[in-house]
Amino acid sequence: MLGRIHPDGDHSPAAGGRLPRPLRMAGRGEPAPYFRLDKAYPKNRAAPYAADQLQVITSVISHLGERFQHEEPPSDLEVLRELRWLPARDRNDRWYKPDELFAVYQDYLFQTQALFLDIPRHIQNSASGFLQFLGVRKTPETRLVVKHLLYSAEKNLPVHEEVYRHLNNHAEDPAIEGLQGNKCLYLRERECYLTPDQVFWADHPFGRYRHRLDESLRVYGGLFKKIGVCERPDHTDALSVIKEISAEFEKRKQPVDEQDLAVLRACWRLLETAVETECFTEKEAGTLRGIKCVPNTQRMLYPPEWIFFENRAGLSGKFGDFLAANVIPKPLDSARAMAMAGVRPLGTAVKVHVLECEDPVEDSELAGIIQVRRQAIARILDARIGSDLISGVLERLSDIRFQSARSLIIRYQLRAFNRELQSGPEYTPALYLPDEARLVFTKPDSKPPWAAIARELAVAMLPEQDPGGIAAGIKEVLAAETAELADRTLDDLGYPRLDTTTFEPPRPTTPISGFGTPDTGGETPIDEPSDGLRALPGGTSLNDEQDDTAAPEAGTPCPTEPTTGVTAVEPTTKRPERPSGTKKRKRPVLRSYLPAPDPTSEAGEAMEGKTGRSQVDAAGIERVLDYEKSRGRIPQEMPHHNPGYDIESRVVVITQN
Repeated sequence: MLGRIHPDGDHSPAAGGRLPRPLRMAGRGEPAPYFRLDKAYPKNRAAPYAADQLQVITSVISHLGERFQHEEPPSDLEVLRELRWLPARDRNDRWYKPDELFAVYQDYLFQTQALFLDIPRHIQNSASGFLQFLGVRKTPETRLVVKHLLYSAEKNLPVHEEVYRHLNNHAEDPAIEGLQGNKCLYLRERECYLTPDQVFWADHPFGRYRHRLDESLRVYGGLFKKIGVCERPDHTDALSVIKEISAEFEKRKQPVDEQDLAVLRACWRLLETAVETECFTEKEAGTLRGIKCVPNTQRMLYPPEWIFFENRAGLSGKFGDFLAANVIPKPLDSARAMAMAGVRPLGTAVKVHVLECEDPVEDSELAGIIQVRRQAIARILDARIGSDLISGVLERLSDIRFQSARSLIIRYQLRAFNRELQSGPEYTPALYLPDEARLVFTKPDSKPPWAAIARELAVAMLPEQDPGGIAAGIKEVLAAETAELADRTLDDLGYPRLDTTTFEPPRPTTPISGFGTPDTGGETPIDEPSDGLRALPGGTSLNDEQDDTAAPEAGTPCPTEPTTGVTAVEPTTKRPERPSGTKKRKRPVLRSYLPAPDPTSEAGEAMEGKTGRSQVDAAGIERVLDYEKSRGRIPQEMPHHNPGYDIESRVVVITQN
C-alpha cells in the first residue's frame, strides 16, 4: 500500500511488526514519494522493546528527514505523532511517542531530567525538521535545567558550563529561585559544589571556608545576583563561618590550627563592626550560645557562656588552676561582640567579703579632694562615656562615704560552673563596698594608696566597665598636690578641657496684668450684669454701685483697699460739667489688680517694716546655705530686700592661664 497506513492493524514496532526499508520505484534509483508499511502486523501494542529494530527506525528517520528536508510532510504521516514507535536512550523497557522524547541537541543542559531519542546525533541534526513535525522536543524548560543542576550537586556529578550560561539567559524565570541557599556552583579545582553564600566577588577573610569569584565570571552576573551571590561578606557570613569552624572542632576535639584561629578571630572582628553599626542583634548573638566558638589561651573552643574576661589583673589566679581554661584576656577588637554572645567579665562572678576592717573613721580630707577635683574627673570620663552621662556618673561620687582604716583584710568568693570556691585571706589597700556606698582604704605609709583608690572609684562610677580604662587618669588627678597641677597633668596626657561655666538665669520679669487702656474716649456706659458685678479679662471688675464722685484720682491708691497692689484706675479724659439740678448718674468703675510693689521701694518698706527676716525665713535660708556648701559650691546670703533672690551661689572653676 502506498501513501497510507494499512487500515487493518497497528504497524508500529510496538506491535511486533517489521518496518521495511523505503521502497524505490521499479527500475529507477529515485526514492518513492511515500513509504509503505507493507504488511499487517500483530495488533499487540504491548510488544516488548526489540533492539534489532533500532537500525530500521534509524533508516526510516534518516530517509524521511532527508526526503522532507525542503518540503512539508504530507498529512498522512501525522499518525506517526501518536504511535509509540521511537526508542529512548538508556531505556529498553518500551517504545515511546515522539512528544515523550527530546532531541539530543542540548542534552548536556538537563540530561538527568528527560528522555532522549536514541538515534545518532548526526541523523537527528539532519532530520531536525522532520523530528519537529513529529513532536520531538528540542529545548528544555528552565525548571528541568534547575532540577538537573540540583540533582548533579546532590550526587556530586560535574555539569557542563553551558548550564550556567543557559540559566543566566533565563535569570528572571521563577524556577531560578530554587537554587537559592542550595549547593549549585560546581568548583572544578576541588570537584565539589558550593552554595551561593560561599563565594564573593571581593576579597574576604575566611580562608579556606569561602571563595572569591574571578572577574571573568561576571558574564553570569544576572544568575549569581538572583541566587544570592554577594559582592563582599557581612556579619551574617561571619556567623556562618564561626558555626562551620565549631562543627569541625566538634569532630576533631583538637586545638584549632593557626589558620583557622586567624579566620575565627576575623569573624569576631566582623561581628564587632556590626555591633558598632547596630546591625548585630541580640537574637543573632543568641544563636552562638551553646556553640563552641570562643578560643581560649590553649586554642580550644568553648561556648561563650563558659568564658570570662580577665577584667581585673590576677583575679583568676586567686582560685588556682580552676579557671585556667576559662579566662581569656579581653580582646580589643571583638570584646563587645563576645559579650553579646555570652562572655562575661570575671568580676561579675566574684564577690568580695571583708574579714577585718580595723578602726574605720570618716575621712573628710579625701572627700574634699574628690569634691574639688570633680571637673578634672569629668575630663577623664569624657574620654570613655558620652557627655550626657557624665553628670549622672559624677553624682555617684557625692553618695560615697570615704573611710580610712588601720588594716583591711578580705576574701574572694567565686560561683561558677555549679561550684563555689574561696580564696585565702589577703590584705588590700582599698575596697569599694557597693551595698553600703562606702570606700575604705588604708594608709600604710601615712599616704593614701592613690592607685588602689582610683581603681575602686572607677568600679564605683562605672561598675559595668573595666576599671583600668579610667583608673590611671583618676590616680593622676588624686595624687597631684593641687587641683591646678591635676589639670596640668591631664593637659600633658591629652585630655581635653571641658567648659563647666554656669550661668544664673535672668530675674523673672513683672507679669503682664492687662492689655489696652481704660480710657473709653467718652461717657458711654458699660452694660451692667444682673448681679451688679461683672468680671473682665486681666483681673478687672465692674462695680455698678460705685458713685463717680467717690472715685479717686488716677494713680492714687483707693482708700477702701489696703496697699497690697490693688489700685483704682480712672479714665484720663475730663468729664464735662453736669448742669445744675440734674441727678447724678451712677457709672461703673474699672479696677486693675497689679503685682505687689518692689520691696526696696518706699511702699515695700512700709509693708515689711523694720523687723527684718522672720524665723521661718532665716531657718530656710540656713538650710539652703548648708546644702550648697555640701555640693561644693560657695553660697552667699544676700540682703533681705535684694531683688529676685536671697542666696547667690557660685562654682569655682580652675582654669590654666
